[in-house]
Amino acid sequence: MKGTYRIPVTITENREGIFNVSFSRFKDIPAVVLLKSLGLSKNQILQNILEKKQTVSLLIYMNLQVWLEREDAMMFIAEKTNLQGTKKEILDRVKQRIDSYLSPT
Repeated sequence: MKGTYRIPVTITENREGIFNVSFSRFKDIPAVVLLKSLGLSKNQILQNILEKKQTVSLLIYMNLQVWLEREDAMMFIAEKTNLQGTKKEILDRVKQRIDSYLSPT
């Protein structure tokens, strides 16, 4: 019989109004960075936020402007978690950890 696999995911808002996500070894990763690392485009993120709120905070919009590419967001996560190796190895590890710990199936 297979046991339950649970990884707690915590979402917090810091003093500047930025939402951070923590799970497994990933601590205080800005939510916008995490969404970009999952492959969502700037427009997709804004569209989903606008469906929930009438106005988009300037901070969220500015964060989206900074993270232009998925790879940039993944490298930020790697730096924050002190992952070492070649760029390809690092990107593969970040993707694998997000897939395994944030959204296990």
